[in-house]
Amino acid sequence: MALLGTMTDREVAERFDLSPGAVRLKRISLGIAPCRRGEVWRQGIWTDEVVARLGKERCSEIARDIGVSSERVRQKCKELGIATYAAVARGRAGRSG
Repeated sequence: MALLGTMTDREVAERFDLSPGAVRLKRISLGIAPCRRGEVWRQGIWTDEVVARLGKERCSEIARDIGVSSERVRQKCKELGIATYAAVARGRAGRSG
């Protein structure tokens, strides 16, 4: 899953012995943009400002603001080892004053 959008669907499919169509459908279902060879595509969305918001705001709000899916924001949190806002909020709810 981590390779989706970083390689072409065909490359991912060949690596894991899957059909390119199956890879494409999974990528689309997760809201991940296709890999565009020869250009840096969507790399610029993860600015320092956006990364600073991770874990402090809802993934859906960040996703709306930068034009990606909430799942992609959750993925970025996981990549960077940042707990999502929902996980942080659950942790706070479990503690008493």
